[in-house]
Amino acid sequence: MDKLVGNIRNIKIYDNSMFHIEDVLKKYEEYLKTLIQLEPNKLKNFIKHLKNREIINNQETEMEESFMLELFKLSQRKDSIDITMKAFEDDSITIDEIKKIHRVVIKGSSDDLESNYDLRSDNKKWVGHYGTNGVQRIDYIPPDFNEIEELLSEVLSYLNEQDNTNFINIFIKPLIAHAAIAYIQPFGNGNTRLARVLQHCKICNSTNKMFNTDFTHPTIYLSRNYLLSRGQYRGFITNIAINKDDNAWNKWFEYNLNMLDEQLYFLDTQLKNYRNYK
Repeated sequence: MDKLVGNIRNIKIYDNSMFHIEDVLKKYEEYLKTLIQLEPNKLKNFIKHLKNREIINNQETEMEESFMLELFKLSQRKDSIDITMKAFEDDSITIDEIKKIHRVVIKGSSDDLESNYDLRSDNKKWVGHYGTNGVQRIDYIPPDFNEIEELLSEVLSYLNEQDNTNFINIFIKPLIAHAAIAYIQPFGNGNTRLARVLQHCKICNSTNKMFNTDFTHPTIYLSRNYLLSRGQYRGFITNIAINKDDNAWNKWFEYNLNMLDEQLYFLDTQLKNYRNYK
């Protein structure tokens, strides 16, 4: 078993990360309390508003010339959130469901090609980007395509395990699965888009179980934060892929916890304005 994936249940969370998680959880709980105090229609509309703001495909959002065309494509790809929430209902999300979610995630994008519909079938995949002078840079090579099914099954098994008493897993499990899927690169393209959708829906799924809520869609998304710091985003995942150690994982946790802090502050402000809106 690949070292990174084989160790996902044994990652040591450093004290500073643990304190940060606990602080974010307190803020998150206060946010949830305010949410559930909304009258049903207002709550439904607020969560719908959050979903409509979500970015599925960062690259197309940056490059799209037609705003209306992008809205049309985006509305199609948002179905992936509904499908993913449904898949998590029975706590046993499968590889077949992952394929279905991925297919919807890439729908209407430049990656919507038959060659990307199934798991990778070769080792031509590399992870990197183009530098400022147009030169390709390879950050790391993902695992052999022959290992993908085993590795993906291990990540999904970890994600499906239920522990409704350890509240830190509301964020930690989805963050670990996000980075692990980005590392495995199970498909030709659309892997980090898939990982983000899974992360946000798993946070919602765990929130419902641990706080006894019944949110139909995620109440917090980080995609816009990732877009604004995409260099760091790639860098932290690359650090995990190369070093595969606790230090790399804790840097990833801190990066995401800082963004959760920012989003909770933003959402709290949005919610206050929304509650006062007549």
